[in-house]
Amino acid sequence: MMNRASLFALAGGIASALLYLMISTGSPGALVLAYFSQMPLFLVGLGLGLAPAAIACGVAMVSLAAATEFATAGLFLLLTGLPVLYVVRQALLSRQRADGAVEWYPSGLMLGGLTLYGLALLAAVIAYYGGAVEEASLRYLMRFAEISGGKLSPQAEALARFIPGTVLASALLMTVVNGALAQGALVRMGHPRRPSPIWREVRLPRWLAPVLAIAVVAALVPGEIGTYGINAAVISTLPFMLVGLAVLHAVSSRWPARGLALGLVYATTVILGWPAIVVAALGVIDQWIPLRRPQAA
Repeated sequence: MMNRASLFALAGGIASALLYLMISTGSPGALVLAYFSQMPLFLVGLGLGLAPAAIACGVAMVSLAAATEFATAGLFLLLTGLPVLYVVRQALLSRQRADGAVEWYPSGLMLGGLTLYGLALLAAVIAYYGGAVEEASLRYLMRFAEISGGKLSPQAEALARFIPGTVLASALLMTVVNGALAQGALVRMGHPRRPSPIWREVRLPRWLAPVLAIAVVAALVPGEIGTYGINAAVISTLPFMLVGLAVLHAVSSRWPARGLALGLVYATTVILGWPAIVVAALGVIDQWIPLRRPQAA
């Protein structure tokens, strides 16, 4: 007879697989739901531990392989399952300080680890496709357009070179979003395994800035190195964008109409895209010239 943790892991794995399969429906609403396929895995992992999370991930993979094909299960593992397992493992690490307080694994280091994972996946993609990355990206865009019932625009075709980095950065971003939502839900239910990180206090490891700088320099090199560099820059910018938003939340604590100002930042970033570069620049500057006061609310 299965215990409570195993039952929750089974249910979480099935729920994750069902959400992931929403991609195949082509419905815009269903596609949105597919972005939250990590949520059940996070609820299991952050609520019960790494072993139940691994079981839930395995259940989801078996379900997807049975419903579609092994390639779908493999893609799920790389983009959905492994990032969750990494975050769960690191998030539940803690140590006791000399003063007796419990110190949990820093969320900034988790962001750094996720970034390195994204860069490793990008290297594997570039190595696999070689000089045919743009062609493969175009095929991906065309397939996505067919599923969505739309038509591929010339603007979308021009962005084909950026697709690998954009897809991986989006996957990593949704890992952060799903993890935060799951942790929030567990706190409200009274079952968190660790305290929630304070977002406005997140600090990235210093080595991430040189990684971004190297990616930007590599983007100027022609050929596969340039393709890797430009996509690596997209991925490496993500953690700085998140910290840039944390900076804005901290420094705007005493602004009048703070909610409206932050809402405009989020809206313009999502709609226009380019404000994300400005926000990321704030995150880079904050690494070397702290913009957040410790007492900021």
